[in-house]
Amino acid sequence: MATTFEQVRAALIAEEPDYRRAAELGVEALPHLKSMVEGGEPMLAAKAAYLAGLIDDERSVDVLLAAAAHPDPTVRVAAASSTRNLPPSAAEVVRETLDADDDPGVRAMSATAAGLDAAEIWRSAEPEAVPPEPAPEPPPTDGRMPGERDSADVPEGLMPGESEAVRHEVRAEGLMPGERPAD
Repeated sequence: MATTFEQVRAALIAEEPDYRRAAELGVEALPHLKSMVEGGEPMLAAKAAYLAGLIDDERSVDVLLAAAAHPDPTVRVAAASSTRNLPPSAAEVVRETLDADDDPGVRAMSATAAGLDAAEIWRSAEPEAVPPEPAPEPPPTDGRMPGERDSADVPEGLMPGESEAVRHEVRAEGLMPGERPAD
């Protein structure tokens, strides 16, 4: 009797599937596992990817490569984890994709499955400390504010734009230039 999609799904739908028992579905489950990986349920796709690595067949690599290209990192992590169950040459094919993944968790799981130190992967994902650029040197001001310039047409003590008439117009004590006394 052929293995059906429903049988494979039933084996994986539990929160904690019995993967060893599910692997007994054999190679006939692989096309169904691949369609689950390519489907829209990331949790089911992750379980399908892991199960594919437990089925001893060269076509398991196709399922894991599909999982390694999945947009959800949990599916890619499951693919990375499952590579430990593959023969070394098949695992290497899948790890070539996973080791270049943008997600450091995927790369770390791939390294762990290969027997490498995942801590190195995490450290390599941390951005290097970049020393701050030194502050630019302020331009010399000769005692003037930035943008301040000499003005031959402004009498001493006046601000640019202020006229002598405005300065003498308001004589009330405590008023700012241009402020008018209350009537």
